[in-house]
Amino acid sequence: MSKNTFFYAFALLLFAFIDLPIEAQPVSYEIFFPNRVHHEIQVRIDFENLDTDSLCVQMSRSSPGRYALHEFAKNVYNVRAEDKDGNPLSCVRKDPHSWLVKQHRGFVSFYYTLFADQADGTYSGINSEFLHLNIPATFAWSPQTFEREVALKIASLPKDWQVATQLKRENDTLFSAPHGYYFMDSPIYIGELEVRTWEQNGQQIQLALLHTGDAREADTYSEILQKITKEEEAIFGALPDFDFGTYTFLANYHPYAKGDGMEHRNSTILSSSYSLSDNMLGLAFTAAHEFIHAWNVERLRPATLEPFNFMDYNMSDALWFAEGFTSYYTNLVMLRTGLISESQYLNMLRNNIRTVIESPGHQYHSQVEMSQQAAFADAATANDPLCHHNTYISYYTFGAALGLVLDLELRSEFNSDLDAYMRLLWQKYGKTETPYTLEDLQTTLAELCKSEVFAKQFFEQHVIGKTLPDFKQILAKAGLSLQIVNPTEASLQQPIFDASTQGLKLTEYPTVGSPLYEAGIDKGDIILTIGDTKINSIEQLNKYLANQKIGQTQPMTFKRLNRIEETKVTFAADSKMSIRKIKGDAQQEKIRTQWLSSQQ
Repeated sequence: MSKNTFFYAFALLLFAFIDLPIEAQPVSYEIFFPNRVHHEIQVRIDFENLDTDSLCVQMSRSSPGRYALHEFAKNVYNVRAEDKDGNPLSCVRKDPHSWLVKQHRGFVSFYYTLFADQADGTYSGINSEFLHLNIPATFAWSPQTFEREVALKIASLPKDWQVATQLKRENDTLFSAPHGYYFMDSPIYIGELEVRTWEQNGQQIQLALLHTGDAREADTYSEILQKITKEEEAIFGALPDFDFGTYTFLANYHPYAKGDGMEHRNSTILSSSYSLSDNMLGLAFTAAHEFIHAWNVERLRPATLEPFNFMDYNMSDALWFAEGFTSYYTNLVMLRTGLISESQYLNMLRNNIRTVIESPGHQYHSQVEMSQQAAFADAATANDPLCHHNTYISYYTFGAALGLVLDLELRSEFNSDLDAYMRLLWQKYGKTETPYTLEDLQTTLAELCKSEVFAKQFFEQHVIGKTLPDFKQILAKAGLSLQIVNPTEASLQQPIFDASTQGLKLTEYPTVGSPLYEAGIDKGDIILTIGDTKINSIEQLNKYLANQKIGQTQPMTFKRLNRIEETKVTFAADSKMSIRKIKGDAQQEKIRTQWLSSQQ
């Protein structure tokens, strides 16, 4: 989530004046946490110099980097309001997420208790060990004062506890933001932090770590992050100008935390129940992804996300680029830094491509339309089942595959690469913080490769349209072969079963077009026999399939709702794939070497 450009410039202008106008007086927050062992904090907000008869105070319904609704007001209670002299004011709940304070005479102290017990990239986690605060999930605000400066005071900081945040540090317990947008985008960690700091091209990057490990692990992880940040800077040509000169990795690797990663303008939340000793490299992948967002989505930002709406869903047509291309670079950076091997990287490419090819979702939605599904997919909640298995491909995965395609097309056909495309977009729209449109992305691609025809065709077919690229042909340009591992092996193309004494229970919806789908088998059905063979284990199924042929049809019995039913199933080809290096020509070798090597 980046700031709204207009309001950010407006707030910085206010800082230039010593005598602030009345309407610019800060909104003052203070938090108390004597009952943190039971996941509670107390919040006080002072609104002053109000020029209306009533004040609306509300909790956000969405959070930066997340696009669905989360209804944070559900965890707020003990709400009350007072005037400057401590007298109670009328405070009426206006709707599920807001309150109306009336007849306040220009000043309101707004109080409430917050319960929070999920430390991840969206919600807040409060306990005896730490405070992990995402601002929309924690702090109420008023649309009437959202443009004002914000001050936050941490009351009674326990001994040995520190505060880490991208907010401006006034002292150890007082922090500020230029306006509400920046405040909402600035998560906070409070606890016994281990901090590692390094300088990179005149700016400061720091790791603020909540974990149960030791100092040596923190040192090693810091060294890994330094490799990542330098390699990612090489992609874009320069670091962003971080506000207040600092970028912070807020890492919470603790049994109380939940796995997540969430980008912010000058920081990122990294959370996991895994420790550094358990999964340091896996945790570094998330850090690599989130740091790319300091360029791509925080400053190089789609117009469809500006300004971010904290009270509603946020739909974008460009998450295939903002998240998908970031995902493509995540794995590539890990290879370029030497943190993973070439074979590991190729396996990741294979899994990415196989997911896209095998999923029927590409028949239903384009890259743009998959992006627009985020409100239903990105940590969204629903009580009813979804058919996403057949209709949806994550824009992370779908977009990453498209990033690969564009990178190899540029390298093989235009003597350029995706790095150059990202740098050009950064110069035009990122450094200037000018929100881009899909048309801007297409125009810039045409500018880079000097071919309006290619750019138009690429967007019409693969971004707006539903045409899948020829991955086999694309990979061959870099001397790589995409092959089916067992082209003659029969398969049901449905690996998700739960074995029981009765048979094999299908635990997921079958994929459209798969043998089980065509046979009329659905989630919850129990396969009893195929042909004359009783099937009650995965081993038995695999043994049976090993003696069948692709295209062969056999009778099948299954149990549904305590009834035994019959059908016929026709076996399809096994779809497991591999990507391997082949002995190519000099051009293919050059492309592959330049593509996979460090850019520093």
